Amino acid sequence: MGQGKQGGILSQYNNHKYYKGKGNIWLLFGCVGIDILKKSGCQCYIAPSNWITASRASKLREKILRECKINNFIDFGNYKVFETANELTMIYVLTKDKSEEEFYANYRRLNIDKINKQYLSTFLSNKKSNDDFKIFDVCMNREDSKGDIITFTNAAVSSICNKIKGQSNYSFENEFISQGMGLAHENVNKKRLEVLGDEFSLNNGIFVLPEKKLNSLQLSEKDKGIIKPHYTTKQLGKYYGNSNNNYWVIYTDSGFKNKNKINKYPAIKEHLDRFEKVITSDNAPYGLHRARPENFFQGEKLVSLRKCSKRPVFTYTDFDCYVSATFFVVKPNDINLKYFTTLLNSKLIAFWLWNKGKRQGNNYQVDKAPLMGIPMVKSHKNELELIDALDRILEIKKKDNKADISTIEQKIDQLVYQLYDLTPEEIRIIEEAVA
Repeated sequence: MGQGKQGGILSQYNNHKYYKGKGNIWLLFGCVGIDILKKSGCQCYIAPSNWITASRASKLREKILRECKINNFIDFGNYKVFETANELTMIYVLTKDKSEEEFYANYRRLNIDKINKQYLSTFLSNKKSNDDFKIFDVCMNREDSKGDIITFTNAAVSSICNKIKGQSNYSFENEFISQGMGLAHENVNKKRLEVLGDEFSLNNGIFVLPEKKLNSLQLSEKDKGIIKPHYTTKQLGKYYGNSNNNYWVIYTDSGFKNKNKINKYPAIKEHLDRFEKVITSDNAPYGLHRARPENFFQGEKLVSLRKCSKRPVFTYTDFDCYVSATFFVVKPNDINLKYFTTLLNSKLIAFWLWNKGKRQGNNYQVDKAPLMGIPMVKSHKNELELIDALDRILEIKKKDNKADISTIEQKIDQLVYQLYDLTPEEIRIIEEAVA
């Protein structure tokens, strides 16, 4: 049960030593449960699976690694154990035991989404991996994992990840990364329609408007100053972004919490006034819920899709591109963005993010922390070839967005492997792991 559903329940624990902002109440149970365990006592929970990487769960991770030994970790991937709950779950079994710096944990992970209960029993009882699930023992080192996320990888994968990290000489800094806009009131949903009444319809634009609706507002030049091009996954794909947008966003920052500021934009004010009953954001009724520093959306940048089902998606854009919190925007000032677009879209980085980044079930979750944690190589070696590869992709995709670029991608992967000095055997393991 997340914080939004717990409401006032969590607020009474704000000063608890194990509470961390935007937490989840089960994390407190986990920590307190360890406190009351006797030495060599056992704790077993079935709970949300993202605690091993979520920033809000860092206190539980630190406590477990400091005081306990993880015996078993069972990850159900995308399989919904509880039919009426949206949470993706895992089971862990741990012992209160800090006698050894290293210990082995048995890890099993389900890789398919839909199974019957009989097959679930097979997953839980089998001792060997197959195509549907992975089972292996993981060597856990308390000191190596201290203060970091917890990942479960076999020896070969761990060795490759350590080598990738060892070759790195560059990573993104916090100041160069921003999440996209927190819109909150993009359009009229079913709940808002019930409040607004019959003169409105489902999906009427509130802060995000299609071209036709925008033209009907008869905006003044002043009004147009806060109308910005809005982009979604329909325009932003792997490598290439189509600059022809279908929607526009009313870009009003926190300054519009002062209602007088909107008076300079009469047509926008008239439009938003129609929806005042349902605009409940922090900057209501005229400001976006979360605007971001506008320079992140302007000019050359990388746009990173936050949740990805198959492979991480990084888009190179050199046009003004305003995106929602579905994306992160990366805008460093000390690198060639075309070079890094190819690097980030490579199989090697997908392999790293799968094993050392964040996941939600069987999906990548490329949040700010994983972005900052990517070990990159800033080098002139292969740089011109990688930039040329992206230029060819952009040229091809501009003519036909569905065109096959697999040959160029294979070349990119090989050039990136060279940057990290990987052996043929290490490359084979990555190629087999990343589809």
